[in-house]
Amino acid sequence: MRSDHIDTVRLAAAETLMKLGKRHQVHTELRLKLEEGQGLQARMEALDIMDHLKLTAAALLEPLLRCLRDEFPAVRKQSCLTVASLQLKDGTVVRRLLQVVEDEAARDVRLSAIGAVGALGLSSQDVQEVLLRCVETEEEAELRLAACRLLLSAAVPSAQLQDFLLQRVNVESDQLVRSTMKETLRLCNSDRHEDLRLKNYVSLQVQHLCERSVITEKLLLLERLQAGGGRRRGASAWLMSQR
Repeated sequence: MRSDHIDTVRLAAAETLMKLGKRHQVHTELRLKLEEGQGLQARMEALDIMDHLKLTAAALLEPLLRCLRDEFPAVRKQSCLTVASLQLKDGTVVRRLLQVVEDEAARDVRLSAIGAVGALGLSSQDVQEVLLRCVETEEEAELRLAACRLLLSAAVPSAQLQDFLLQRVNVESDQLVRSTMKETLRLCNSDRHEDLRLKNYVSLQVQHLCERSVITEKLLLLERLQAGGGRRRGASAWLMSQR
């Protein structure tokens, strides 16, 4: 695991150690590889092993967070992929991931971070705001597109999303991004039409229950079930006479 010159052998060694109950030793070796100063290759190998073995130990969380700010773009990108693969939804990890989406200089790393946001199924208000900001201000069309595709799954409120897209769609310069915005608007409108259909159905049912004939029928039934009640009979006669 430490020094074999074949990647698959090192990976198999780590997997075998885990099966032998040497989990702590494997975690220790990976933590050391992830430390700064160990070199690009060591950190990439450690991230690959974490991904392959689905290691989510708390002891490895802090080194992984540091890798999201690593000096090498390749390490930062692999860290985003590892976070997504391991489904790490820890609040600190999510905040660091959103920082990468907003502040990262390398386009590929930002794309990987946006992809991780989608893979994790994140939908908090912070996530929504970051994605909307990316669609509105990002110069790279590929990044705008990636963020735009997540707006629905991020559960941006329908009315807010429609207003935002209507403002952006006509000023969007990239055809694919513009098409994605239009499709998202169509889906929003579809959901809205379904809501309206349900509201109309409820409204019709309420109107039906409030019809004079229905109310009269219920009152007459009540009179039959209860003894006497000249006042109720008078009320029923009055109601039947109303239009």
